[in-house]
Amino acid sequence: MISADEPLAVTTFVVSKIGEEPGACEDVVRVRQDSGVLRLAASDGATTSSFSREWAAQLAEWFCLLDHHPNDDEFLEALQALGQVWRADIARRELPWHAEEKVRQGAFATFLGVSIDKQSWRALALGDTCLFHVRAGTLLTSFPYVSAKEFAARPVLACSVSSPAADLKEHLRESTSAIETGDVLIIATDGLAQWLLSKLGAEQPAWDLFELPSEDRLAVVVERERRERRMRNDDVGCAWLRR
Repeated sequence: MISADEPLAVTTFVVSKIGEEPGACEDVVRVRQDSGVLRLAASDGATTSSFSREWAAQLAEWFCLLDHHPNDDEFLEALQALGQVWRADIARRELPWHAEEKVRQGAFATFLGVSIDKQSWRALALGDTCLFHVRAGTLLTSFPYVSAKEFAARPVLACSVSSPAADLKEHLRESTSAIETGDVLIIATDGLAQWLLSKLGAEQPAWDLFELPSEDRLAVVVERERRERRMRNDDVGCAWLRR
C-alpha cells in the first residue's frame, strides 16, 4: 500500500460547456486518499434530467468515503439509499409544478470509481466515463470503452429513482490491473474521453497532455478543440496522476 509519506499528487479539471456559467457544469470529480489507498470518482450528470449535478455528486462522494472497493451488488444497494437522500433533499425545495413533474422522473448520471494502491488499480463503471492507463506514452488499458465509436450509443445510467437491479447489473463493468512507477492514470467524462480515443484512432495520441500536473495546458486544448468542433461542446470532468 502507499505509505503515509508517499502521497500521490492528483490534478483535477472540470469545465462547463462553452457559453455556460462555471457553476452550470454537471460533471463531478472527487478525490480522497486515506490509509494508503487513493480513490478517484467521476460522475457525469445528464443534462436532460433535473438536479443531475446533485445526483452525480452523491455518487462520487459515496465512493470516495468508502473504506473498501465496492462490488457491483454494493453499488446497486447504495443506489437505493442514495436515491432516498436525493429525493429528500429535492423535496425541501420549492419548485414550480412542471419542475416537480421532472423531478419525479429522477436524475441520471454515469459513474466511475477507481481505487489505487501501490500495486494496482481497481475500477467499477456504469456508463461512458472512462479510465485510461498509460505507460511510457502508450495506452495499456481503456475502460470501459475502447473505441470512440462506442460513444454513439446512449449509455445506461444510474437513476435517482428506483431502477430494477437486474436491469443495471448487466451494464456494470469491473476491471483491475497492476501498475508500475511512472504509470499515468486518467479518468475523463464522455466528451474528453471520446476525443482522446479518437486521437488514438487517428494515430495522434494526446497522452502528453497529462505528463505535467497542471490543468492549464488541458484547458487551452479543450477550449480550442470544442471551438473547432473536433470535441463535442460538452461539460468536461477529468483527473489524472502519475504513480
